[in-house]
Amino acid sequence: IMHAKNNTRIWENNGYSPNEIHEIMMERDKNIIQFPTTHTVHVGRNEPCPCGSGKKYKKCCALINDAGSAQLSRSECREFYELWYGLMGFVNEKKKVIKEKIKAQYPNEVSDVWVHKVRDVLWEEPDLINEYIATADLSVEQKEILMLWRTNHKKAAMIVVEYLPEYAVVITAGEEGEDRLYGVKGISNSVAGVLKKELPTQAEGVLLPFKGKIVYDSFLSTVSVKLLEGARRFVQELYDKAKKH
Repeated sequence: IMHAKNNTRIWENNGYSPNEIHEIMMERDKNIIQFPTTHTVHVGRNEPCPCGSGKKYKKCCALINDAGSAQLSRSECREFYELWYGLMGFVNEKKKVIKEKIKAQYPNEVSDVWVHKVRDVLWEEPDLINEYIATADLSVEQKEILMLWRTNHKKAAMIVVEYLPEYAVVITAGEEGEDRLYGVKGISNSVAGVLKKELPTQAEGVLLPFKGKIVYDSFLSTVSVKLLEGARRFVQELYDKAKKH
């Protein structure tokens, strides 16, 4: 679905696909950060699992994806995205980032390429969340979630080290620079189902608290570099140390 969305020409983009729009933006600004599009990798159930475990996919990550416990429930997914898109719409209205109007609805009509531009503005000025809370018609629970996003969001470079039935385990730096572990749930799909990459793998994103869980802000970018054996051993040492804390 994501591959189709990234490559479909649509009216709101003046007939361009999101990937074509991104290429145009890259030509205009050579310093632009690569947009984290996700190209879905099809894996047969009897093929080796892309996480590198050596098991067949059906006996490894497919079990996590099929169970659905490593991601938000359908109702939670809808709650997250409607709140997220509402916030994105406010930031866009305030800062005039893109021409499109982002509505608080899921699924959303605006391309992820454009939403990503608005998202970058938000995390440069997270106080915009306070303004949104003060002006929007929100429930008490929604306000509490947004306040936690303001105070507890974490822009992080991370290493995804393990997929467990309830979440993906990532290593990232804590407040004092120490290695910390986080259990990150996917939103509409598990992190394992989104990345489909050999572990450990490097990623960047913004972690957010949501209803007693840790998720990410709908965008994860990964590095297309396979870690060699020495680096893999080093990551395992980091993981073992972080577990003790």
